[in-house]
Amino acid sequence: MFYRFLVSFFLLFNVLFSTEVYFSNEHDVIQKLTTLIDQEESKIEMVMYTLTHTRIVRALVDAKKRGVDVIVMIDPFTAKISKPKLEMLKKGNVDIYVFDPKTIDKPTWYHLEPLCHHKFFTFKSLHTVWTGSFNATYGASVANLENVVVLDSKKVFTQFSTYFKKILSKHTRSYP
Repeated sequence: MFYRFLVSFFLLFNVLFSTEVYFSNEHDVIQKLTTLIDQEESKIEMVMYTLTHTRIVRALVDAKKRGVDVIVMIDPFTAKISKPKLEMLKKGNVDIYVFDPKTIDKPTWYHLEPLCHHKFFTFKSLHTVWTGSFNATYGASVANLENVVVLDSKKVFTQFSTYFKKILSKHTRSYP
């Protein structure tokens, strides 16, 4: 009886919540990410410190063309180094926001400028979050040792999406 309960519990757990882990030196993380982007039917929220990978940018633009609401938030660093990719997004009518470090309250003794160092995507219709150390760059996909965790969980999705909306409303400005 207990065995049946245990098996049922694990089966239900796997249906309600699944996790996948990828490492950039062992998996084609770009393919995994673009597949998620291609599967999304409703809304993609992305926060990324560095965004320079053309395949990811094209996948986001293609999602927008399919009618998916795509919102991209980047650090000012990316705004400086990745203008061609941001222009591709802009021409594709993707909403782009830049983190504004001046909106962060920091200790007076801390003299460095704050970063938006997040690296995550939310996929609304999939109730999925993509997060980890992986920046959306070519180097991260072919040379760096990076990790990605993909969480299929409505609860985790809601937490990340709520946080995304909070930082979007309080700590960003529109990309020119």
